[in-house]
This record gives sequence, C-alpha cells and structure tokens, in this order.
Amino acid sequence: MVRVLLVEDSEDDAELLRRALREDPFDIAHVESVTAAAAALHEKPFDVVLLDLSLPDSQGFESFLKIRTHAHEAAIIVLTGLDDETLGLKTVQAGAQDFVVKGTLSGPLMMRAIRHALERKRAEAVTLEYARALAARNEQMREDLQLAREVQQAFLPSRCPDFPIGSASPSLQFVHRYVPAGAVGGDFFDVFPLAPEVAGIIVCDVMGHGVRAALVTALLRAMVGPAAASAHDPSAMLTDLNERLRQILRGCDSVLFVTAAYLVVNAVTGEVRMANAGHPKPARVPLSLSAAAAASEPYPIGPPLGLVETPKYETHRFQLTAGERLLLFTDGVYEVEGPGGETFGQARLQNLLQSQSSLGAEPFLDTVLEKVRAHAVDGEFTDDACLLAIDFRRSA
Repeated sequence: MVRVLLVEDSEDDAELLRRALREDPFDIAHVESVTAAAAALHEKPFDVVLLDLSLPDSQGFESFLKIRTHAHEAAIIVLTGLDDETLGLKTVQAGAQDFVVKGTLSGPLMMRAIRHALERKRAEAVTLEYARALAARNEQMREDLQLAREVQQAFLPSRCPDFPIGSASPSLQFVHRYVPAGAVGGDFFDVFPLAPEVAGIIVCDVMGHGVRAALVTALLRAMVGPAAASAHDPSAMLTDLNERLRQILRGCDSVLFVTAAYLVVNAVTGEVRMANAGHPKPARVPLSLSAAAAASEPYPIGPPLGLVETPKYETHRFQLTAGERLLLFTDGVYEVEGPGGETFGQARLQNLLQSQSSLGAEPFLDTVLEKVRAHAVDGEFTDDACLLAIDFRRSA
C-alpha cells in the first residue's frame, strides 16, 4: 500500500481525489490544515503528501515550506489552481517532487504523478546517501592528507645547522622557505654534516605535485644523508640515487622523474663541489649592493633522476667568496604565470635576487616570495616552491 496524506480543506476536492485513486492500492488519510498535517506526519510515516496550498492556517508557498519541515521522507505533490502554475514550479524548485493543477485532475494523471514523485524521491534519497558517503570519504582523505603533510614537514629540517659545527662564529649559515602547492608537495631539501666543517646539501623536485610526488620525496629522504656511501662525491651520489630510484619505479606505468642538485661545501675554504641532475642552476648573489656578483660559470648538467639507465653526472667545482650568498631553488619559484599568461621567468628572478641582495637571509627569501606572489594569478603558486639560501661570510 502507498500511504498518502491528503492535505485539503475542500471536502469536494478531497472526494474527487479519493475517487481518482480508488482503483489503486492507496491508503489515504485526509486532514484539512497544516497543523493537522504536521501532527499526522509525526504520528506515522507517509509515502506521499498531496498538498493544497490554500489552507485555513497557511497560504501559498508558506504552506509548502511548513509541510516540508515535517515530511522528511515523503514525496510532496503540490495541488495548485488553474492560475497558480508559477507557484507550483516554485515549489518544485524548492524541493517538491511535482505539482498538479486541480482543474486537470483525472485518475490516470494523478496515479502517474504519484508514481513519478515516488521515483524522484527514491532517487533523491539515493543521491543524498551517495553525497553523505562521499563527504565522509572526503573528510577521511582530508585527515589523511593532513597527517601526510605533518609527516612530510617532519622530513624537512626545521632549522639547518651552521658550519663549522660547534663554532662560535660559523661561516656557513642556512635559511629556507618551502611552499607546497597542495596539502603535500614534491619538493625536498636537506642539509647534513659530512664533517664538522663540511656540509652535504641536496635539493630535489619531483615531477608534478600532490600525493604521488610526496611519496617519492619520502623515498629520497631515506636514500640521502651522511651515512650514504657516496655522500662525499656529488656525481657518485646522483648516480646512486638514479639507480635506486629506477629500481623502485620500474613497475610504474607512468613516467616519473626528479630533478636534483647535490653539493658538498667546505665552510672553511668556501670550496663547493656540485653535481646537477636537470635542476635549475643555483644563483650566486653578493651580500651587498656594492659587491660584484660572481661570474656565472658554465658546467655540465645531467639528465633528471629516474629517466636514463646509465646517466653521466659530473662534479663541478667553484669557490665561494666572503660575503656571498648561494641560492638553491626549484622551478616552482619562477614558473608562476600572471593574469595574462606571462611566466615570471628566470631572468626576472635573477634581477629580483640581485636587487634584494643587501637584505638578511630571512627578509631576502620572504621578499622574493612576496614579489613572485604579486605576479601570480590570485597570488598563489601553481607548483611547489622551495628556496634555500646559503650565506658564506668568511674566505679561506
């Protein structure tokens, strides 16, 4: 039986509806007001509410709104007059399953309207259940991503050590900024001691960003550090990382690669040994406007990690001078686009770095990020951005 609640104050109209539905298995209860309908709906469940909008205690659209608050499980069919089709459409837009004009009532039309309304209500219930399940899953994913973000942040050094380790007046100091484009990111850096006066430094950028990239950064974090057999040899370190990464990613269907720069820096002499796997070239910035910028020396750059089975990485040597800053960064810093589609670009970044060189490392990095954000659409980075400033304040 289809349980129908008829809310109609006209006994003649109510009788017409009862006659129209007499041949089908409908169990009809009749009330004449919104108040009585609310009481009936609380007393037992109904499948369908046939609602006249003109009632003794309520009129028009307000009648529908009042009934809707009580008929959570029932399909609502609004009964309108010949001149009230606009009102009927309004109730459907607000949640009614259908409306029927009283002057056109017939048995087949009413039965078809009820059955269609019941199907719509069932479909709405299924959709609502899917939406609730999806919301619960999204909340679980949000919590998982938050945990992943916290774990990833734990991978990154909150404060890099100064070198020489234990020195009262360190000559090599580090400051960093990391801005993931999403909940988790694909950039990674680390600074670790190879000796009291020697720092090992790595900056990596996994293709793309998000969960997949974050998983690869976690793998890289486990592969690098002072305990690595090749930690003192930059070219050997990148060769080793490439081989191990290819072994791990061999079963993946999609192509994935990582750009990386690995440096070994002596805090006493200022000597830098570096190997590069497709990563942006570090910038050399004088620490005062009056000092001359160091000449940019060409050096070989090998392929990104994970692409080539037997790549060739070469170690490049150069000398930091007193009062010089070496800036390592990922391409997310300069690949942001402005409203017109124009990329910030490396040339503009280099000019910005030189113009802000007199600032201390902390305000220097903050200013760089601020200027790049000012260029970007909505002030947001579309890719992960990582900057690591290395200040060398004493020559050999």
